[in-house]
Amino acid sequence: MFANEASAGLYDQLLAGLPPDAPWIPGLLFAALALVGLVFLVRGGRWAPVFVAVVFAAGGGLGGQIASRALSLPQWPAIVVATAVAFVAGLVLFRVWLALQVAALLVGAALALYGTRLAEPIGRFDPRTLLPPEVGATAEAAEAASAVVPVPEQLLALWHFLGTEVPSFQLSFYAIVLSVGVAGLVFAALLPKLARAFWAATVGTSLVATATAGLLRLFLPDTPAETRQWLPIGLAGLWAVALLWNSADLFGLRFRKPAPAPAAEAAA
Repeated sequence: MFANEASAGLYDQLLAGLPPDAPWIPGLLFAALALVGLVFLVRGGRWAPVFVAVVFAAGGGLGGQIASRALSLPQWPAIVVATAVAFVAGLVLFRVWLALQVAALLVGAALALYGTRLAEPIGRFDPRTLLPPEVGATAEAAEAASAVVPVPEQLLALWHFLGTEVPSFQLSFYAIVLSVGVAGLVFAALLPKLARAFWAATVGTSLVATATAGLLRLFLPDTPAETRQWLPIGLAGLWAVALLWNSADLFGLRFRKPAPAPAAEAAA
């Protein structure tokens, strides 16, 4: 499938950018990614504002570094000020950012569901058309196209292909994005705690899924297809448990150890 080939291409590009004399780095990166995903699954809803502020701060620090070079400002003062301002902005604009994130996640899920109806035309998409004619039309050429051609270029070619092969494809695409996006914004505005739980469960599951796929490809490349097909079911169960856990945490429904009785009452 096209999505699997694109994922494999991204994975190969990631490994190609790592030092060849440190084979342990990919495993460490995927393990760290899995750990971050578990943090999201367990406490993501509660700590969501901090996560957002940290992301804003990281972007602010990068922007401060770029601004210091462009405007000839002192580097570290510019980075510190930009990071602090972005951190505060992340806390203040948390509700807006969360609503946009929830809307984007719901749109992605809706498009993925719509994509299951396009399995047949997507399967007919041939990435070899993106290669020069002299490369040939062999199976190796198809693998080369997935590995060499940039993913944005592949997605753009797939977009044009589906636009010609599937009636009303672009209209359906934009209708899904608009309707589901607005519904996501309304959902986040009316049910902010549930939206936080949904966001934490979805982001955490996505991180764990990415880390699991990477670790399997690294250490168990010959995992049978029968085993791999159970992974989506396990991830769906993990997402559901994380959603319930974070919802209970945010709404105060988790069981807690009762506080000890005051000394005076105990003596009485």
